[in-house]
Amino acid sequence: MSPAPGMPYRPNTTRASELRLMGLLYVGTLLLLFGVLYFTYKSFGKYREAQQQVRHLNRELLLMETSLSALKDAETGCRGYLLTHDTTFLAPYGPAADSLTACIAELERINTDPGMEPRLQAFSLLSNAMLDHLSGLAVIGPADSSARTQRVRVELMESKMKMDVLRDHHQRMVGDLRLARAGFLEEERAFGWSTPFMLLLYAVMAIMATALLFWRLFRTLKQAQLAEAEIKQKAVLLDTEVHSREFAERSLRRVLDTSPIGIMSFRAVRGPMGTIDDLEWLFTNDAGEGLLDRKAEELVGKRLLVEMPGNRSAGLFDAYVQVVESGQAFRAEQHYTGEGLDLWLSIHAVRLLDGVLVMFMDISAQKRAHAIAIESSRLELTDRIARTVAHEVRNPLTNLHLALEQLNDELPAAQREEAEPYISILERNIQRIGQLISEMLESAKRRELDLAPCHVADLMNKVMRRVADRLALQNMKGEVSVETDLPDVRVDHDLVELAFTNLAVNAIEAMEPHRGRLFLKAYRDGADVIIEIMDNGRGVPPEELARLFEPYYSGRAGGLGLGLTTSRTILNSHGVSVDVKSEVGKGTTFILRFPTNVMDQVERVA
Repeated sequence: MSPAPGMPYRPNTTRASELRLMGLLYVGTLLLLFGVLYFTYKSFGKYREAQQQVRHLNRELLLMETSLSALKDAETGCRGYLLTHDTTFLAPYGPAADSLTACIAELERINTDPGMEPRLQAFSLLSNAMLDHLSGLAVIGPADSSARTQRVRVELMESKMKMDVLRDHHQRMVGDLRLARAGFLEEERAFGWSTPFMLLLYAVMAIMATALLFWRLFRTLKQAQLAEAEIKQKAVLLDTEVHSREFAERSLRRVLDTSPIGIMSFRAVRGPMGTIDDLEWLFTNDAGEGLLDRKAEELVGKRLLVEMPGNRSAGLFDAYVQVVESGQAFRAEQHYTGEGLDLWLSIHAVRLLDGVLVMFMDISAQKRAHAIAIESSRLELTDRIARTVAHEVRNPLTNLHLALEQLNDELPAAQREEAEPYISILERNIQRIGQLISEMLESAKRRELDLAPCHVADLMNKVMRRVADRLALQNMKGEVSVETDLPDVRVDHDLVELAFTNLAVNAIEAMEPHRGRLFLKAYRDGADVIIEIMDNGRGVPPEELARLFEPYYSGRAGGLGLGLTTSRTILNSHGVSVDVKSEVGKGTTFILRFPTNVMDQVERVA
């Protein structure tokens, strides 16, 4: 059903929902198939592992049986020799001993069960003892006497007892191996059927998933055809709405052009899927032209993201789309830096038919004043803390200094000479701490301003002269550029000169000798005077920019990190905002904005 004329167009999202559902189904099927494949792989691995264990245990059982069989052959041969006095019965003894030794060595080599090691050693000892006993039987002579008969009887009885012990030990070891083999056989049977079952399941799921995906694809294509026809019909309605809106906008323009707030209206530009791809300019009032520095004739009919692509990166385009789609108003304060602009804007956007009406006002001056006030409050707190710390440290520091002087006076000459290096270290560090306290207080203290008109060019040239020796020493260049007809600024000459000098010295120290270039530039931006201090030094990494004005933070070895803090304190007391732009390897720029009415700014900071 088409929307009634004058009603906002709402796209049919059925096709998009179908695509999302197909995507989810596809991803879910893939994950499920990969899961089944993974479990199949793991099952097959378990099956192979169980097979290997069974083969290993069969090998151990075979070796155990071979060992026992060799002992039996040796024992049988010795018994036959004792009973018949025929030496041919001793023939199996040698091969049996060799076979037994080889079997036991192989068992010890292939054994992987630490618990079986002691039992193998015991079996080896028993087997060797049995072989030693049998070798003793083989040397009994064939003489026929009652004494020999009695000895043979005793030896045979002892042989039987040893063999019984050996058989018992062998039987327990074989029983444990068979029990372990039974467990792995059970595991082999368990995993033997699961692998083909999982493969079959994988194939069935793949066929079902493919069939389902094709069914949904054909269904979606059919719905897309219907949606395309619906979109074409709605496009005709949109053109009608545009014509009616144009008439209404012409009537409103005369009223809106008198507003001090920038006002712009846009029409939604929709793509084939019904989603908003861009916004087309329909109207901009005079205040909007002034803020954007563009004439309405240059913007009307153009696309927002083509003329001002910064709206997308700033998130404003998405916010405007949300206003059109949901009907909920959007309010925000936004720092906009696209297309060469650098403004803080208060933005209010509301839906207007199938478009958006945007009202905005430049609040950069209020933001800068607020930032300066916050920074001044922070520095005032730092000042109070610094004074408290200085008071708590200076008293014991003075006591240390007096005690050190007294110690130096009272020590005998010989001991004084011996203690001189340590006393010198203490004196230097006491002086260092005192210097740090003084500089900390100086950097954070509240400034009493003696404001007077100051010519910007004179101020900048004076600063360049103060650092000229440093530039010449490092074989660097310095340049001053001042726009003509700049108004004077009301400042405390000495303090601002100190602040500028600190910034210039910081720039010089960041540059390389023979390549450095210090550039001081002044120009007008609206009602404000902008002064830039630029260098082509090493630059400041983005993660360190926020800490640049922190006390005791320094990017160079040996620096106290108070010069920039002092400059920031002085400039804040004048109501001057400070921005820093830096790029590693290319240099840093300090941007100082002197407001039109410095006294208003100073009162606001105070």
